[in-house]
Amino acid sequence: MVKALHATAIAVALAVAAVPAAHAATRTWQGDVSTSWNVAGNWAENAIPANGDDLVFPDNPTSRDSNNDIAGLSIASVAVTTTNSGADYNFTGNAITLTGPVTFTNAGSGSSGTPNWSIPLTLGAPITVTSDGRVSNVVAAIGLGANTLTVAGNGDLVLSGAVSGAGGIDKNSAGSLRLAGSNTYGGATAVNAGTLYAASATALGSNATGTTFANGTNLGLAGGPFTLTEPLTFVGPVNGIYAYENVNLAGGIAFSGTLTYSAFGPGSISGAGLSGSGTFVKSGIDTLSTVGNWPAFTGQFNVVAGAFSPTNTTFPAAVNLLAPAALYGYGTTGLLTITGGTFAPGIGSNQFFRPAGLASSGGQHNLNLAPGTGGTDYDQIQVTGPVALGGTTLVVTSVGPLPLGGVYTIIDNDGADAVAGTYAGYAEGAAFQQGSNWFRIGYAGGSGNDVVLTVIAEPAPPPAGPAAPVPGPGSVALVLGALALLLATRRRLH
Repeated sequence: MVKALHATAIAVALAVAAVPAAHAATRTWQGDVSTSWNVAGNWAENAIPANGDDLVFPDNPTSRDSNNDIAGLSIASVAVTTTNSGADYNFTGNAITLTGPVTFTNAGSGSSGTPNWSIPLTLGAPITVTSDGRVSNVVAAIGLGANTLTVAGNGDLVLSGAVSGAGGIDKNSAGSLRLAGSNTYGGATAVNAGTLYAASATALGSNATGTTFANGTNLGLAGGPFTLTEPLTFVGPVNGIYAYENVNLAGGIAFSGTLTYSAFGPGSISGAGLSGSGTFVKSGIDTLSTVGNWPAFTGQFNVVAGAFSPTNTTFPAAVNLLAPAALYGYGTTGLLTITGGTFAPGIGSNQFFRPAGLASSGGQHNLNLAPGTGGTDYDQIQVTGPVALGGTTLVVTSVGPLPLGGVYTIIDNDGADAVAGTYAGYAEGAAFQQGSNWFRIGYAGGSGNDVVLTVIAEPAPPPAGPAAPVPGPGSVALVLGALALLLATRRRLH
């Protein structure tokens, strides 16, 4: 009998727990009395919010400032509507637990009437935050627990408070998501649509799981200088990185499609660097610097705009330089193909660039010479494969006159094959002047297939040829007589 009563009690308790709380309702903000959530007169229903309620914040209430002064509140959903008119919509006060979605609907095209959410959030379940229209700002901390925060909508969302917990973030929104807080969340970040902006070194939380970018999505970098150590995976076939500030990517970048890095401010890649068989495109007006040994980068590196400046960078991928871009620095790469742009090997005491082959048919090579050893004291291209030149302009500079007879190996070709082609306008043995120096060029110098410049004295001008004879008076008289005889003969014939 006791067991039967106990079982009945448990069944009743479970049934009661399964029934939604009777007070769960919609509460619509008006703010007629004050900014307090704990005043019934501020809500259209004349009742304060209770656990499980849905909160609605319509456009143009009496007050756009509201403060949660209710402790321990658990909310089923939040809906905020604003238009481009009036003051911003501000939310402050005690933390709440969310068990359902948050929706920001921001019609219009301006920047006023923006929702600014400063109420700390704890996720009691996986939830979705939707931002439609203009920008929505969540400046409060977000505790994920073990839940996933999903971002949706076609508007922009800024999360500048700290995001913590074991959960992760899924970005499914067409607009941008900006993460700017001191985030510690340990779950994965998945960018399935739009652009994710990282605005701090900790923007992407713990780097244990990394961030994955689906095809057509992008990473934006803003708010530098800082170093982002998050491992990044771009699944392609097309992805982009927009670098607006001085940010170093040090966590490793894996990709297999085309990844375009657009530099609108100086940026860098170090550490684990690039990996994969895809095509990395350096675009944008500014410079990308790199450092590191990246044996797993086997694709190609296309420099199409701005500058690429490697410093002690090694990878087997091919490098393609196109106009109007520039390549300067030192490193070891795959085949270097130059069809345009400016190539200036070396930085400081490391004055070399070491490609596995050189195919140069355009652009220009800028080389600075000084007495000493090639690659250390003066610029040198150290090629570990075939060398082909044709149509490339050679520009040679020095700090002043170089010693006569000095020999400078500007292309050190370690193979046995001969150099194919020549620099534009400079055939084998040609003498030319650049700056204060005269040079003679050879394409079979050094070990027999190196390109060398020898400093020579200014060549003497060619000897003057014999002067053309000037007709004397006698010659003129003979010519006139012959003409007179010819005229007389023609008259007789007629």
